[in-house]
This record gives sequence, C-alpha cells and structure tokens, in this order.
Amino acid sequence: MADPPPGGPEPPPTNTQETTASFTDDDLEASNTVGTRRRTQKRDVLAPSDPAGRIATKEVWKLIGTLKDVIRHQTAAITATQNELHEIEHNQNVLQEQNEKLHEEVRALRAQIENTPAVTTSKTWAAVAASSVPREYSSIHETTETTETTAVAGVGTTNTGYLIRFKNMESAEAARNNTEWPQSLGNNTKLVKPWFRVVVHRTPTEEFDLETGAIQAADKITRDNDLVEHSFHIEELAWMKAKDKALGKFALLGIWFDSAEGAEHMLRHGFLVNGHYS
Repeated sequence: MADPPPGGPEPPPTNTQETTASFTDDDLEASNTVGTRRRTQKRDVLAPSDPAGRIATKEVWKLIGTLKDVIRHQTAAITATQNELHEIEHNQNVLQEQNEKLHEEVRALRAQIENTPAVTTSKTWAAVAASSVPREYSSIHETTETTETTAVAGVGTTNTGYLIRFKNMESAEAARNNTEWPQSLGNNTKLVKPWFRVVVHRTPTEEFDLETGAIQAADKITRDNDLVEHSFHIEELAWMKAKDKALGKFALLGIWFDSAEGAEHMLRHGFLVNGHYS
C-alpha cells in the first residue's frame, strides 16, 4: 500500500493501531476527588457512628475490676476456711488423745474392780445415813436391834436436814416408830415429817428478824395469814440468798410447812404482811 502524499488527510485509525489518550488538569483533579471520597467512605464504615463502643469498653473494665474484688474476697474466705479446718483437725487429734487416755483409765479401773474381792457384808441403813452426814456426826456404828434390819434406798440432804429414803414401807415404819437412833447423830437431830416449802418474792426484810427472832417471825406470819384457824403450822423460815450476800430491803423468803395443805393454802391465798400482799 502506497503512503499518502504529504499534506494529504490522515487515514482513519484501524483496529490494529494504538490510540493515545490525553488528560487535562481537570481530569486529574476529578480523579483525586473520587479516590479521596472512597477512602473517607471506607473509614466511616469502620468507625462507630456514636461513642457506644467506648462506653462498652468502660463497662468491660469495670466488670473486670469487680471480678478481681470478688476473687480477692473468695481467696480470703478460702484461706480462713482452711485455717478453721486445720484448727478442727488439731482439736480432733486432741480429743482422740483424750479418748485414748480415758479408755486406758477405764481399762485400769475395770481391772482393779475385777481383782477386788467381793464384799459380802451389807451396811445397815444407819451406816448409810452416817456416811452422808458431816464428819462430826459420822461416829454411828450400830443402832438399836429394832432398826438394824431396815433397808435404806438412799440418803440426801436438804436446806434443813437429811432425807432418808427407805426401800419399803416396813423399813420406814420401823425407823419412824423407833426414835432412839437419831440421838447417835448428835446436834439434837430428831425425826420429823416431810416439810413443804413455799417461796415468797419481794418480802420486806425489815418486818422479820430471822437471826434472833425466828419464832416471833413465824408467829407474825401465822397471825397475818390466819393459819391458826386452819391448823397450819410453820416449821422453818429462811432467807433464800447466798451466805456472802448482804440482805437487802426485799428478799426471797422460804417458808416450810408441816403439811402440803398449808403450802397449798399459802399459794392459793397469797402472803400477807400487815394486811398487805407481798
């Protein structure tokens, strides 16, 4: 194909020919603007639209701090529990040692009892009574022939004397009908009926002098409470207090009657002092 003559029109481009594109300053500025807008949109998508993300982070740190406090408290509680368990274990060991010692003592006592010969002779009721009274009264050895065969169940003490319990009615009747045996106990000991006690609260102590005028005090109580017409008799009066404690303006008064009816009468009608109830 021949070249076109110089100065003639250029042939139209073919598919095999390269085209050269030209760009102006406006085209470059528009391209930069588009790129910048895309990058800005990308950052907007990644960044939170509100500060909720930062608030959630604070809550997480607050929760972590709370959990640390809980862990510290639980650690302290576990340590205290371990110390208590160690103390309990120590106490158990001490108790076990004490139990072993007690078992040894019991075995020694059992062996001693088994090796001790049996006593065939039994004490009379008077000997039992003498073993329960103070040392100055314990000189009793034999009683009268009529009371040697009585059977005693036990001897106890009261505020005013000794209480002897018999195994059967025959023994009690034999001791009651033979009054010679209390003389061996000394101190003017005598056989009396059972007494029945009534305790009066807030009794005016200035009205009664029980140390030097117990009989007069009993007579006054008998008159003020009309006990004579009912045949009720007061056997004993005593302030219910410790020996080393001083007597105050008011105190508990113990009144012992010779019958249950007298005690019931006082409980039912009350306690009068100079016409006033105590």
